[in-house]
Formats: sequence, C-alpha cells, structure tokens
Amino acid sequence: MAKQFTGSLLILILLIILCWPAAIIYFIMKYQEPAPQYYQPPPPGYGAPPPQQRLCLGCGQQIPLNFNNCPHCGRAAGPAQQQQPAGVRMCLGCGQQIQAGYNVCPHCGKHVQ
Repeated sequence: MAKQFTGSLLILILLIILCWPAAIIYFIMKYQEPAPQYYQPPPPGYGAPPPQQRLCLGCGQQIPLNFNNCPHCGRAAGPAQQQQPAGVRMCLGCGQQIQAGYNVCPHCGKHVQ
C-alpha cells in the first residue's frame, strides 16, 4: 500500500520557495572567524640565564654582581664575592661563611635567619 501526501501541496511549495533563498543568503553573508592563536611568543629575555648575584651585607637581599650599591638598602656592595658552595651561607653581621643549618653565627654571635 502506497503512502499518500495528506498535507497541503500549496504549503509545501511555499516553504520550498521561501526557504532556499534564506539558505543561500546565509552562506553568502557568513563571515570567516579568524583561527584562535594558542601560541604566543615568549617575552624578551625569557629563558636567559639569571644574572650572577651576591648577598648584600646590609639587608641580606640578593643583588647583581655589577651593582655598586644595594638597590634595597643603599649600602655600598663592596667587591664582588665568589659564589657560595652548597650548604654554606653568609652571616649578615660579620660577612663570614657559616653552615646553612646554623641559627647563630659562631664568629660574631648574631642570630641569622
């Protein structure tokens, strides 16, 4: 048994006539979205080795070797020192090297952090 169309043939014709121009207009007017950029180049200096630094005897902050005065406290930095070996730090009171685990400097008696 064959199926028969029960709707109005006029409505079907109107839908076909009215819908295909809208589809064509949509595809003509559709704009191209730019592709998102997930990669951004790194900022200048990224990945560069950190500058050599030393400890300020006035405030204990790290300062670059080429600074003559500490940018944090203004104290004269003095001559550049060699890098400290692992497990050793400098006393802020007397400037002597002490072991990293010490809380009090054995040379001057100052409490170190």
